[in-house]
Amino acid sequence: METYNNNSDEWEDIPLYEPKALANEFFYAEVRSFSWMYDKWKEKKIRTKTITNLIPQKRIENAIQILESREQYELCSVLQKIIVDIYIGEEIDIMVNTYDYNPELQHKIDKE
Repeated sequence: METYNNNSDEWEDIPLYEPKALANEFFYAEVRSFSWMYDKWKEKKIRTKTITNLIPQKRIENAIQILESREQYELCSVLQKIIVDIYIGEEIDIMVNTYDYNPELQHKIDKE
């Protein structure tokens, strides 16, 4: 039985990751899930804090870069709206609503 060393990149040789088509399907599934999440956020069924705590903004930015390189601008625009409305919108709320200021918000600002 083959063993995989956690300190090396041998895990990339696992057959599951071999087919590029499968990786591509996972990528587009993630993009669709971002779009679904945005729709639910607009319906006020998902909180901003839940999204920003679970999904790093950088992950969405990376997806935008990949879509731009593939010239899939329609999908890019949805992801850009997510960043503007959810991530940047939350930062603006923090700055505008200083009366709601608390140490937790300062920690979030300092972290970035």
